[in-house]
Amino acid sequence: MPKRDVALLIWLLTLGSAFLYAQQAMEPAQTPKVVKPAEVGTFSCSADTLYANDTLVLHLPTPHGCELILRTPTLDKIFFLAQSSLIHDDSGPFSFLTGEEFLRRTELRIAVQSFKCRPYIAGSKREIVFSKSGKYEFEMANNLEDDSGIRGDTVSVIFINKRRSH
Repeated sequence: MPKRDVALLIWLLTLGSAFLYAQQAMEPAQTPKVVKPAEVGTFSCSADTLYANDTLVLHLPTPHGCELILRTPTLDKIFFLAQSSLIHDDSGPFSFLTGEEFLRRTELRIAVQSFKCRPYIAGSKREIVFSKSGKYEFEMANNLEDDSGIRGDTVSVIFINKRRSH
């Protein structure tokens, strides 16, 4: 290949590279998108409906509050599942977990059929929590006994008090 052709080829390559560089500089920078599943980082439940033989999984965001309560369908009982300052009476602590234990969790698994806890009633004994069909509501915050009226994060589930048929 003659020197003149080599020089022309180098000139064309240089010109083409300069053109591509200029075109890229004029385009807006594109930031790669990070797509997360909806459940990641949110307080959520493994199912909308539970049966007596199911295991409930609560997915917890990180970080999350140190207290968790459960309200029954008739609202006659509240269960502290996790409590920052362990409240107790002569019958022992009301909560299932301490606030410190709960803070380390990213999920909470509950065997619905056998899960026992004390209702927040003086002198109460541990009892099966999921005993009546209806809507159960979980609420999580740093201080659930706050009188400000501000609610924590909530998630609810419908419980059907019979075994799931497969």
